Amino acid sequence: MADDPSKEMQDLEFRVAFQERNNEKLKQELLDMERRLTSAEGRIASLIQQLNTGSGEQGTDAL
Repeated sequence: MADDPSKEMQDLEFRVAFQERNNEKLKQELLDMERRLTSAEGRIASLIQQLNTGSGEQGTDAL
């Protein structure tokens, strides 16, 4: 029975270490998703600008 507390402590330390690694992976995933979202937002803004510029040019050509 004297080993039970140390075994429980080892188990808890293992769980904490596993959880910390899992949290780091999730943080990295979140950063990657945020980076992709920012990139997609930039592309969308660029496409909108191209559409606005293109439609403005077409409007002047029609005159």
